[in-house]
Amino acid sequence: MGATKQQVITDLMRMGLSEREAKVYQVLVSVSEITASAIPRYTSISRTKVYEVLDSLIVKGFCKEGSSNADGQTYCAISPQIALTGLLRNEEEKLNELKKVNHELILFLENIYNTSTDRLKDADFIEVLRGRQEIIHRYTVFRKNVQEEVLEFTKSPFAMTPEEFDLEAEWTEELVRKGVRLRVIYEYSEIDSEWLRYAHKKNMEVGVESRVIDSLPVKMSLFDRRLTMINLKDPIVTGPNLTALVIEHQELYSLLKVAFNYYWDRAKAIGE
Repeated sequence: MGATKQQVITDLMRMGLSEREAKVYQVLVSVSEITASAIPRYTSISRTKVYEVLDSLIVKGFCKEGSSNADGQTYCAISPQIALTGLLRNEEEKLNELKKVNHELILFLENIYNTSTDRLKDADFIEVLRGRQEIIHRYTVFRKNVQEEVLEFTKSPFAMTPEEFDLEAEWTEELVRKGVRLRVIYEYSEIDSEWLRYAHKKNMEVGVESRVIDSLPVKMSLFDRRLTMINLKDPIVTGPNLTALVIEHQELYSLLKVAFNYYWDRAKAIGE
């Protein structure tokens, strides 16, 4: 028995396509060519969204423009063997890059880990923050003074109250107006929470780019190609606690940015 349409869509999504891309590609492989205006007859995707999806599929190597007729521009599928093989090759290249990042990151952090406590205190590029107020204060200072970019893995525990987040949103909007790019990735398991729905709504209002993924390895913020803040579970203190590690190190930042982009490429737009 062959796979059902829904199974095919699910498998295409596992390969890296969004749900809309998977649905449109399934239509394309079923016909020799088709206009964008005709695709909504076979899917629940609106005509305006279809054009966006087709452009994305062209970039990913899954479809191409066909001939033009009285009804407009037509589109046709790239052979599944060619398209899926190319997609798999891209995923393998990204995975190899992430393995390289993982190896270099292990070497870097193991060196810190194996350094004595006394020497760690003297490392001026590392700062340990403990407690909600201290973490929020330092995070706020970093965000307010950013010049180029902010990249974040967002997951619980959350330190800010809604009132504090409203205040943050005001100067975040100012940063976006100045040309700062802010990208945030949430976890699916938490996006339906009242707090994250509120945070996502605020982020959208001020121009923050947001995506969602199944799981994130750590809660992390990257600022301006040099500063990293990673929230950690304290292995010594029992019960609820907030601990963050701040590292000012450009090489580490570069490694973690590759990791961020790896997850960003696999994350979905919220609502897809």
